[in-house]
Amino acid sequence: MIIGLRFLQQSLQTTIIHEEGVTFIPYQDNVPYISEVRKQRKSLQNVEISNLDDEYGTSPDPLEFCKDEELSETIEEYHIENTCTECIGLQSFSPNWYRDIKSKKDIDKIVQRLESIQIIGEIPMKHWDKNSIVCKINIINPDYIIKSGPIEATPKDIEEFKMHIEELLKLKAIRESRSPHRSAAFIVRNHAEEVRGKSRMVINFKRLNDNTVDDAYNIPNKQEWINRIQGSKYFSKFDLKAGFWQVKMAEESIPWTAFTCPQGHYEWLVMPLALKNAPALFQRKMQNIFNENQAFILVYVDDLLVFSKSYKEHIAHLEVFFRKVEQNGLILSKKKMEICKEKINVLGHEIGDHIAKKILEFPDNMSDKTVLQQFLGIVNYVRNYIDNLAKLPDLYMLN
Repeated sequence: MIIGLRFLQQSLQTTIIHEEGVTFIPYQDNVPYISEVRKQRKSLQNVEISNLDDEYGTSPDPLEFCKDEELSETIEEYHIENTCTECIGLQSFSPNWYRDIKSKKDIDKIVQRLESIQIIGEIPMKHWDKNSIVCKINIINPDYIIKSGPIEATPKDIEEFKMHIEELLKLKAIRESRSPHRSAAFIVRNHAEEVRGKSRMVINFKRLNDNTVDDAYNIPNKQEWINRIQGSKYFSKFDLKAGFWQVKMAEESIPWTAFTCPQGHYEWLVMPLALKNAPALFQRKMQNIFNENQAFILVYVDDLLVFSKSYKEHIAHLEVFFRKVEQNGLILSKKKMEICKEKINVLGHEIGDHIAKKILEFPDNMSDKTVLQQFLGIVNYVRNYIDNLAKLPDLYMLN
């Protein structure tokens, strides 16, 4: 039973009485919190509240009904999203909001469900029906024809071209083309490809990019991105499965993506990585999805980070994150997921309070030169986060 009705949208308090106890939902800085006070006894099961006709009237204080009872002092707080409806009863909450999420086991159950519907999976185009953004190439000169000759391929290259083309056709990422345009494809084998045990097929879109209007959308500065998570203690990192391929090509732009290889002439149905505006378009897509959750979700192209100051807060943030992912049909890579970590590597930075702990472990008296050099090394590593570090020369003079 809910007392208050529209109180979630007023700066007042909504109260839910149920068989497990009393739940209060006050507004704090326009962000609702749930504070649940659980009973030790069950006498509240039969409490009835009347006089609900006036939805702006004075609501009875439920604590008056249980003032003789011993209430648990345990208060659990959960963030919930500020999009409540005016419906009466528990139906005013999305089932995801009111789920009793308390531990990583509950998050693991959500992960298992997302795996079952392939939100966490290997097919980047699985939920294209929820994709609201397409890649349209804004051409400078529509009369320009791209004609790049094929690049000479070794027998090994030809075998690998065949493997890549078959895989892309199976995924429906490409199709055979009759476009007048053709960019050249080639095979790349560098250290990153050796580590993952697979070569990469790359398209030289230089001529297409030269004929494309620039997208000025800003990619976040990495250092500013890292600075925003200051003070957080729990982190979860995610990577989209072939993120750019989760964006469709606009039908009128598909012919411009045509490429040639030993197997023939093909064109892209998904956004290929080598388009110069692909990062900007993808960043815009992702920020549109998570813009209202910037307080605890960071987006850097296809890298996603959920960060929180407490464990319980992090569990609630993850529930919001997974709900947004499912609503927008994003496909997460299971191999690159790291959930509920106290330290994590993001964009080449090692994040966590373990470095601060190491600094504090050094002795006050560092007469040993080796110990001093170790201290200076670790302090230099975090120099961007220590104000006025350059004005403290004494330790360097001792070195």
